[in-house]
Amino acid sequence: MVSHIFFFFPANTSPSTTIREENFLYKRVIYYGIQEHQQQEEKK
Repeated sequence: MVSHIFFFFPANTSPSTTIREENFLYKRVIYYGIQEHQQQEEKK
């Protein structure tokens, strides 16, 4: 169910990005992925 969300996570992150920034981006991508998934479920 949640596997498609990780597809949006960038494969090559630039070396300049900190771990904190990567974690923030990662959580944001997961959050929006879940929101999008819920909206698609509601449309069915």
